[in-house]
Amino acid sequence: MISVPNVTHVDLGGKLLAGHWDVTPTGLLDRTHLRFFTSDTIDGVLRGTGWHEVGRRDFHLRESDQHFPAGHPVLATGSLVADHLRVLQCAGRRVR
Repeated sequence: MISVPNVTHVDLGGKLLAGHWDVTPTGLLDRTHLRFFTSDTIDGVLRGTGWHEVGRRDFHLRESDQHFPAGHPVLATGSLVADHLRVLQCAGRRVR
């Protein structure tokens, strides 16, 4: 079993739009994450080492672990930016 942080999470997109890439004590941007992957790059790394995916169960956080102010306009439910990021995130899941 492997666990890979999802750098396409809406909170990270929002943080980047707001000019933030804050390392946090836990979660998607904790200091132990030394490299970030897209689905294609992690699949390539695994295939290159002889591993084969036999199942996937993506875990989606409802609440942010990024300690980003929930009321920030970039993440606030109903804001144009937040809603657009969520649409993009959902579209990315459907493409897989």
